[in-house]
Amino acid sequence: MVWNMVYDPKAPEGTAGTVTQEQLWQRLADFLHAVVPVAEEAGVRLALHPDDPPMPTLRGTARLVYQPDYYQRALDIKPSYHSGIEFCAGSVAEMTEGNVYDAVDRYSPRERSATSTSGTSRARSRAITKSLWMRATWT
Repeated sequence: MVWNMVYDPKAPEGTAGTVTQEQLWQRLADFLHAVVPVAEEAGVRLALHPDDPPMPTLRGTARLVYQPDYYQRALDIKPSYHSGIEFCAGSVAEMTEGNVYDAVDRYSPRERSATSTSGTSRARSRAITKSLWMRATWT
């Protein structure tokens, strides 16, 4: 049982083990280098959602995008219109570094943000999402 999903009912009991941040970033790089050319050929866009909750580790395993600057690190791995981000205003607003409004300005151009969501707090996210939508729509 992993969270609320059974991935292999015949698998022995145990844990997935520790994964470092660098291992996780290397796995993402390997994935993007293999998949982005296929996405380009198929005319689809990939969108990376930030970690929710935005914490550097969870259950002993590293996380990828738990601060706004890590969006850029992910975008730089395999630059392509077809490799974008899902800008989750709720998750970004909960991050401990940076400012959500600065992140909206930085990541809202259409070539970076494939999609956006409002996430956690409805009241706070409504203003952020409106700001993001207006920038993405009129940029």
